[in-house]
Amino acid sequence: MDSTLPIFPKPVNQTAVTIGLVHRAVPVERLLEEACEVAKRLARRSPVTVAAIKRAVYKGSSRSLRGGLRIEQAEFLAAASSSQGLRGMSELVRRYPSNKPLPSIELLAQLPEWQRGEAIDLGAG
Repeated sequence: MDSTLPIFPKPVNQTAVTIGLVHRAVPVERLLEEACEVAKRLARRSPVTVAAIKRAVYKGSSRSLRGGLRIEQAEFLAAASSSQGLRGMSELVRRYPSNKPLPSIELLAQLPEWQRGEAIDLGAG
């Protein structure tokens, strides 16, 4: 990475995406629309879980693999046992009861909805 970038910022382009500096580049005319879409998706996520992920990345990235995994495990358990985590797990069990096997193809078709944070709104309460 260019060590002068924080001092002399340059416009973000596809090169920044390629080297992993950012995860995507958006044309300036779509920037506000894209930022609002990201904010909507983020607002549907559990604030407890988002905070836990951020802590795990921040704290775990400076540790050994074993130490980082311990931090990730502790954060996961804390988030999963929160009221929002329990609500999310309850919804998952309600939609996919263990006594009714879900065909792999059906599960894969529904996976993007969960990945985008659109399967259940955990942002409120």
